[in-house]
Amino acid sequence: MKTEEEKERILELFKRYKSLRTVSRLCNSSPNTVDKYVSKKFKVERKNIVNDFKNDKKLIGVYVGLWMGDGTQYRDKDYTVKICTNKEDRILNEFMQEIVFKLFNKKSSLIFIKDTKQAYIKFRSKFIYKFIDKFASYEKEHKTSTVSLKYPIEQYSIDLLKGVFLGLMLTDGYLKKRLYFNVISEKLAKDMQNILRRLNLKSNIYIHKRKKYGWKDLYMVRLNVKDSKKAERELTTTLETMNFQISFKELKYGKNGPAEI
Repeated sequence: MKTEEEKERILELFKRYKSLRTVSRLCNSSPNTVDKYVSKKFKVERKNIVNDFKNDKKLIGVYVGLWMGDGTQYRDKDYTVKICTNKEDRILNEFMQEIVFKLFNKKSSLIFIKDTKQAYIKFRSKFIYKFIDKFASYEKEHKTSTVSLKYPIEQYSIDLLKGVFLGLMLTDGYLKKRLYFNVISEKLAKDMQNILRRLNLKSNIYIHKRKKYGWKDLYMVRLNVKDSKKAERELTTTLETMNFQISFKELKYGKNGPAEI
């Protein structure tokens, strides 16, 4: 139950912004809760997520990269989407939630898994659930080993690919002196190599044979030191052009930086 002061703030914010989702974010309340109080005094134009969706290529690319790296989704009572993460990565978790909100105007929850460092960002949306199929190809039962971009690299804009590059590096990438990108999807490794090529960066792919241990082979995309520095500047520039005033390494690793590899 909201206090009278909280109710008044909700009404004042709605009067100013005319958006349930904006008020819900500013008040840290669900859109349904905001709607309950606002609809008593104002006529509310309810927009669904399709109307609110922003066709921003870099934002789309970042979300696609994050989902291909650490995303999953399933049907239960609703259309549920999750992005797996680490509960200690506070800045990165906030960034991922902000990407979902900026792109889809959708509020998400950060869920911690008890007695582990694991966490996940969770939200429900039929539109977002189906949205990824416009950009990614994968087998539902074997997503991690089969995921890739749906179409050849040449069919995507450079801005979208810059976003995908950032999303993939934030999930499955490593960058200190050299850039590494490690996945068990051969197709996704080749996508990364082709994205780097579009950015005028030459990479090599190495395969760690692991089948004798009962594991899938690991595909490593690697840049030399010189091109790794160029890639780091590209990643930070992408963040800056999206109005995130933070470097790539600060976002991914925090102030302590990456561990040695």
